[in-house]
Parts: sequence; C-alpha cells; structure tokens
Amino acid sequence: MNVSINRQYFNTLGENEIASFIDQAESMIIIAIPSLTIGLAQSIIDAKAISKQIVFAQYDPTQCRTSEHADAVKMLIDHNVILRISDAFAIGTLVVDGRGWLFTTVPESAQCVNSYAVSMNEAQRLIDSLSAKVVNEPVSETQLPELGERVLIPKIIERLEEEKQELVIQEEQERVANVEVEFVELEFRGIRLGSRKVAIPKALTQLGMDEKVKEILSSSAKLFNGSHPFVDELKKLEEKRNQLRYDYLFSIKDHGTLIRKKRKEKFNQAIEVLNSDIENAKQSIKEQLESELSTTKKSLISYYVPIVQANPPQHLLKFHDEIDKKTAEMYIESTLGSLLPNASDIVDEIRLICHFKGVTVEMTRDKKFLSLLDQAMNGLNADSLFDENEG
Repeated sequence: MNVSINRQYFNTLGENEIASFIDQAESMIIIAIPSLTIGLAQSIIDAKAISKQIVFAQYDPTQCRTSEHADAVKMLIDHNVILRISDAFAIGTLVVDGRGWLFTTVPESAQCVNSYAVSMNEAQRLIDSLSAKVVNEPVSETQLPELGERVLIPKIIERLEEEKQELVIQEEQERVANVEVEFVELEFRGIRLGSRKVAIPKALTQLGMDEKVKEILSSSAKLFNGSHPFVDELKKLEEKRNQLRYDYLFSIKDHGTLIRKKRKEKFNQAIEVLNSDIENAKQSIKEQLESELSTTKKSLISYYVPIVQANPPQHLLKFHDEIDKKTAEMYIESTLGSLLPNASDIVDEIRLICHFKGVTVEMTRDKKFLSLLDQAMNGLNADSLFDENEG
C-alpha cells in the first residue's frame, strides 16, 4: 500500500494492494466487493487464513464488472471457497485479521485515493456486520449478516456467464474506441493525364501504315504529347497532397496508413483547403485540355488521311470511286467518334478521395500490430513509407 507521510487513513487500495494484504492474512479474511478479478481469486485461494468470507453483489448497476468476474467466481467455487451474494452495493470492504478498510473499486490504472483505513473498533464492527454465523442453513433475521445474506446458487453462475459474454463484447468495443489512431485511405485520382491514351479503332489499325509508328498506333495513342502547363499544375497539387501525408499520416508495414485521432480535425481542415485548390485548378486545366484534345484529334485525322486515301476500306468504295481528302477526313472523324474523351469528363475525374476506417477488434488482439503501432507512435518508423506513384 502506497502510504505517504501525511496519509495514515486515506490512500489507494487497488487489486495489487488488496492481494498483498490477503497474502499476509493469518486467521481471517473478509472481503465484500462488487466485482472479482482472477488475480484476487488466486490470492484468496492461496491465502493461509483459516476463515475466508467472500461477498459480492448479485447485480450492481453502479459498478461495471469486467469479463474476468465469472471466471474468478468459478475459480473460487472449484477450490471450495464459499461465496455469498448480496443485493447491489458499490462500496468495498476488506478485513484482514484485525485491520479493516472501506474502499471504492477503481481501474487498476487509476492511481487515486479510494480507501479509508478504519480503527480496530470499527474493524470489529465490520466483522460483526459481515461474518455469517450460518451460511448453509436458514437462520433468523437477527443472525443474518448485513451483506451476503445468501450463498451463491448455480442459477447465479449461469447469469454471470451470460453477463461475461456481454462484457467481452463491450470491452472489445471499448478497447477499439480507445485506440488513438484510425486508418486513412488518401487517393488522388485522375492526375496522370500526361500518360493517358486513347484506343485506336480496329477499322483504322487494319489499314496500312508506316512501320515506325505502327507499333505505337496499333492499339492506342497518347492523348497529349510533350510538356504541358496542366501537368505542372497537377504536379503542384500532388506535392501538396504528399506534404499532407508527411505532416499528418504515418504507415505501418503490411497494415496501412494511419492518423492520430487528435490530429484528425486539423487534417480534415487541410483536406478542405487542398480540395479548394483542386477546384480552382480544374477550370484552367479544362481550358488547356480542350485545346490539347482538339490538337490530338487534328493530328490523328492528319495522320490517317493519306493512309485512308492510299488504302481505302471496301465499304467506302461502294459509294465513291476515289476517296478525296474531305471524304477521308469525314470517315476518320466518324470512326474516331466518341473514343476521344470530353475535357469536362476528364477534369471531373480529378478528385482527392479520403476515407477513414477504424482499427478492428482483431487488430487489438494482434501483438505484432500493437508492437509496430507502438514503434510508429514513438517515431521509430521511417517517414518515407509512401508510394510516390500512387494515384
């Protein structure tokens, strides 16, 4: 027990301290507690005290039991420790030999003042109030202890087991909710315009063509050739996205990219700013694309006109003895049809996609993941874990 110089009566009484007092007991242990743990159960089983009286609440709405409770109860029953039950109570009582404490149950991690050490006279009064004169047979009202009037019956064990299953689910949900990170999927779509291609219709690829360009144009052709201002604009947007990832996100190998929940609000604000930049850039990019697409279309028509004239398809000859330039241009434009995309459609594909996904229950059980997460949170993982080519 962590007794400070100026605390003789008020102090911290957690599972470890209670177990320590139980271990020291020589003659008597009385413990009334809303919920048992496996650790306390084992201490009671191992204790050398002659008298062991254990009381717990049948149901206590003010105290949240853990999933260990049912297992702890079973352990004590298996070792022939008599357990008494009482109506709901929220205050704990511990008597070891002639010493006594009143306490409230708190999580083991919470180091707070939660107990009061009573005098020897008060400890005796606790013994009188809690000791069961007869526990296996009906007794008069005057002989009943104030807490623990009844011996545990099998039906209660069944109820505890049902409660345990509910608590397991609840604890897992709480454990997931308490994880301070979330997964993030951050994807920039539609920005690889410089490498975008268009399929060449089979009707044109079957025509004779220059061997130097035949392989390039046999199935597809680049929509945009050379360097273009819109490529630079998209590159700047991508650099802003990469800076976002560097400033807010981190990765765990084989698991994904994460963000601390405390940083999520600022991250979302930064995403809004970047989305605003994207929308502003789209209009300029659209105007450039319209010009580039027009140039691409003219280039394709210009390339195929002499080919169509030199080697016209048979279905054109049934209407024309000779194919002039205008007819060839109309035929090529018709054949290309809707294959050349619309500038607005291309611009609409430029989007920043951001999805959040919580850590799963399975991950909270995965020691490897938790270890990697701990390393990452302590800055031990490299920052350069992102795929620079991700679109």
